[in-house]
Amino acid sequence: MSNDSRVVTTSLLDSELYLPDLEQCIKRLEIVSGLRGKGRVMRWLGLAEGTYSNWKRRNSVNYSKLIAGLLARRISLDWFFAPYENLHYPAPGEGLDLGEIQAFHREQDTIEETIRALVRIEPLLTHYNVALTEANKQIMVETFRLQRSEVVPVNIVLRQVAKALALQPGYQAVRCGGTG
Repeated sequence: MSNDSRVVTTSLLDSELYLPDLEQCIKRLEIVSGLRGKGRVMRWLGLAEGTYSNWKRRNSVNYSKLIAGLLARRISLDWFFAPYENLHYPAPGEGLDLGEIQAFHREQDTIEETIRALVRIEPLLTHYNVALTEANKQIMVETFRLQRSEVVPVNIVLRQVAKALALQPGYQAVRCGGTG
């Protein structure tokens, strides 16, 4: 029996759970490793070069080997498997009966994340003479929250959004405390 006897396929999992297919895995591995080529990426992950061919032939990914390789490289499984999801991180001792406390902590985390985002966003909006409106701040905060996918560094994304907002038709610059 091969070492791939514990292959997990998405058909065995809850239908609402989505795992990336082989090609998506390779694309993400190329991004995080900075390498091109399936064999090179597999070697970087600590697997044999032929692993990709085996997975391709079987039309399945051995997620346990993939996860082991990612963890060995200290790559976030959140980033790899759920880059656009707002995941919950349970606190030690947290139980199912603590639903209200969990909701409170999630709300507090969201507030703290929003404050962190605004600290980085407001200077950019001011620098590009973008009106400090709630709508503009909301767009920037939403963009900031996508940073887990950080294929493009969040600083570059935020600058680009600020520039785009500055180019809005009918745009009027509003600086802190007055119009310009």
